[in-house]
Amino acid sequence: MPEILFVGHISMDRIRNPRGEMFQPGGAALYAAIGARTICKDVAILSAVGEDYRFWETLSEIKGHIKTVKGKSTQFFITYDRYWNASYRRVFIGPGSKITTRDLASALKSGFKMVHLAPMNPPKVERMVRVIKEQNCNITVSV
Repeated sequence: MPEILFVGHISMDRIRNPRGEMFQPGGAALYAAIGARTICKDVAILSAVGEDYRFWETLSEIKGHIKTVKGKSTQFFITYDRYWNASYRRVFIGPGSKITTRDLASALKSGFKMVHLAPMNPPKVERMVRVIKEQNCNITVSV
C-alpha cells in the first residue's frame, strides 16, 4: 500500500535554456512523487492526462490513479535565460482541471497515511482538504 498520495498536474513540458531545448514530463505532482520515491518505497499519484500524453514510462514506478480524458494534456513552455530565470511562454491547463473530489475520495480508499496537494486552484484545494478530513482525520495533509 502506498504511503503518500500526490494530487495535481502531470504535464508535458517544452523547456528551453542556454544548453538547448527538451520536451519532457513535468507537473508539480509528478515532480513531488518522483522526489518522494527516493525516500519512500511506495508512492501514488492522482491526476489526469490527455489522450496525447507521451511519458507513461516515467510513471512506471509510481502507482497511479490517473485518468485519461479527451483532448490535449496540460502543457508548459518555459524558457530560462543565462541566469536561469524562468519565463512561462505558454501555459495550457487541460486535464488537470478534471481531477475531482470524487476522484480523491475514491483514491483515499487505498489507505494512505499522507496526501500532498500540489499547486491547483485554491478553492479546489480547499474542497479536497475537506474531503480528506471528512473521510479520515488521521491522514497528514500538505499543500
